[in-house]
Amino acid sequence: MQNEKQCKKCQQNLKLNLFKVDSRLKSGYSSTCKQCHASLEAHKKKEGYRKPYKYDPVNGLASSRKWRANNRDKDRAKANRRRCYLKQATPPWADEAKIKEIYKQAAVLNLSVDHIIPLSNKNVCGLNVHQNLQIIPLKDNLQKSNKFDWQES
Repeated sequence: MQNEKQCKKCQQNLKLNLFKVDSRLKSGYSSTCKQCHASLEAHKKKEGYRKPYKYDPVNGLASSRKWRANNRDKDRAKANRRRCYLKQATPPWADEAKIKEIYKQAAVLNLSVDHIIPLSNKNVCGLNVHQNLQIIPLKDNLQKSNKFDWQES
């Protein structure tokens, strides 16, 4: 086994202990040395590379429409996963007429339907029943995501 590897950034042949372990790669080590990796990360932070997501009502919808148009197969797969997940989270005793009525009301008011207790969360999983639904603005629903606050309930 080789004890050295070439860094893709600085092009130097360095000992393997100067590379991060990365089991996803065939060699088992990252393609850049630790020093180059640290400088890349510092540059990303300095440039504001990873900004937190903020919903932009003007450009947000346009960019998501563009993505959906360019990735129809991924969009359909995502919709199918969501549909299956909702079906799995809906118990047999759920009143589907009331659930549909809530979704219709939200569409008429141009608002979003939110699950009070999220369907998917690391601490809790809610059900798709009318008692667990609320109508809120889309911006608030996107900010809430799948968070659940124990104090509010």
